[in-house]
Amino acid sequence: MGEQNNQNQDILDRILSAVEKDRSTRWVEMVSTLLLSLAAVVTSWCIYEATQWSGEQYFRIEDVNLADRQRMDMHMQANQKRLLHVNMFMNFAEAYTEENRQLADFLRDRFPPELKTAAIAWKATDPLNNPSAPRSPFEMKEYVLPEDLQAKKYAEQAEVFHQAASEADGNADNYVLMTIFLAVVLFLSGLAGVIDSYLQQKILLSLATGIFLVTIVSLLRLPVLL
Repeated sequence: MGEQNNQNQDILDRILSAVEKDRSTRWVEMVSTLLLSLAAVVTSWCIYEATQWSGEQYFRIEDVNLADRQRMDMHMQANQKRLLHVNMFMNFAEAYTEENRQLADFLRDRFPPELKTAAIAWKATDPLNNPSAPRSPFEMKEYVLPEDLQAKKYAEQAEVFHQAASEADGNADNYVLMTIFLAVVLFLSGLAGVIDSYLQQKILLSLATGIFLVTIVSLLRLPVLL
């Protein structure tokens, strides 16, 4: 009778062990499947955002190139105009030195506005008697060419676009980095579903869950481009 009871108890223990193992297996499968599904969805989102930011970087680089071309064009125009002004002033100075008042007045009256303003300010410094006066009106702060201002504006725009392109590149790289972390989550979750040790399954799933949560927190801090 006692032997029969022991056999029944052994059978009962086996059944309970099988039930417990089945529950553990189902728990592992459920968590593993959930992590695999969520990681796959978030990976798709990261790939989408990385692609969007890469496109943003491309457009900002195009803006940089356009602004640089416009800056160079304005700079060239400014140099051409500056050369013309220098020639006019040199001719005026030569006529003035030779006391050819008629020619000097003729040239002075036809000074472009930028040169005329600078020449008046330069004359006020008494350059003939003041050794500390600027050597020419072109060194006066009053001598300002609109083309130089435009060139400066385009240079500033190029710098802004360059920074935007760098930020877009950094954001794209960060999203790619997130996909690497998510790949680790996918690997650990998949591995947990094929090994037999319940302890190892718990360790793998715990590690995968931790990496996944850290990745989600990091993603929430990244800018989104739709």
